[in-house]
Amino acid sequence: MPFLGNPPADKYKSLAKQTITGDGSVAYTLSRSVTNAYDMEVFINNIRQEPDTSYSASGNTITFTAAVTSSDSCYLIYQGQSVGSINPPTGSVGTSQIANNTITTAHLHTGLSVPDSNIAAVSTSKLTGTIAPNAGEIIKMHSFQISSNGSSTSTSLIATGINFTVPNVLSTSTLAIQISYQDLIETGGYQYARIWNQTTSSWLTSEWTMRNNSGNGSWRGILATSTHQIAPSGAIATGSNNIILYARSSHGSSWYWNYNGGSSFVNVWEIAG
Repeated sequence: MPFLGNPPADKYKSLAKQTITGDGSVAYTLSRSVTNAYDMEVFINNIRQEPDTSYSASGNTITFTAAVTSSDSCYLIYQGQSVGSINPPTGSVGTSQIANNTITTAHLHTGLSVPDSNIAAVSTSKLTGTIAPNAGEIIKMHSFQISSNGSSTSTSLIATGINFTVPNVLSTSTLAIQISYQDLIETGGYQYARIWNQTTSSWLTSEWTMRNNSGNGSWRGILATSTHQIAPSGAIATGSNNIILYARSSHGSSWYWNYNGGSSFVNVWEIAG
C-alpha cells in the first residue's frame, strides 16, 4: 500500500558479537552501549551465563561476579541490536549472487597473484607479444650437424668451410658456440679452426687447435669439444647471422672430418643480455 516519505533502504541484518579476552579482572568495556544485562547473551567456555546473577551490565561496561581469566573463552551476542548495513555480511556472497559478465578489470586488485595450480590451461591464441627474458637466460638453441668427410690439403685457414645460419638474434644477445668434432684424421701436422661471421664480415674467435699431434695419426672415436662465448658487439648482427666454421692443416697435409663415420656437430645457444 502507498505510504508517505522516502522508501526505506534495503539493508542486511546481522547480530553483533564481541569477544572478551580475560585478564583476571571482573569489569570489561563493551563495544556497544546497553541498558541492562538482558541486552546481551554472555557465554564463558561456551556456557551461557545468567543475567544479573553471573554478570551485570550498564552503558559500555559489563561486570562479572567472578573474574574472567586468560584461559577462559568469553564472548557475548548483543540482543535487539542487529547491525544494519547496505553491505552484505562477510562470507555471505557466492557465485549465485554475482551476475554473469559483470566483473571488470577495474575491480581486480592490481597485486592479484594466481597460483599456478589454479590455472588449468591458456590458449596459444591468447599468448601475444613478447616476454623479455632475464639476463643470462638461454633464449633458444640451434644445432647443426657436420656431415662433411671430405679432405683438405691447403695450409690456408679457409681451406674448408661449414656454413650454418643463426636466425633472429637479439641486439643484446650473447652467442655461445660449441664445436664438437669426432674422427679427425690427417697425414701430418696440426689441425686448427676458427669461426667467421659472413654477415658482419668479421672473425668471431681466434684460431684454436683441434688436434696437436705431429706426424701421422688420428682421433678416431674420440669426441672433443671446444666452446666459445661471443659477447654482443659489431661482430654479431641483429637478426640472421651466416656463420662459417673454417679449419686447416698446418703442414698442408690431407685431413678429414668424421673419417671413421663419427658424429661432429655445432651447437649454438643465444643468451639474453
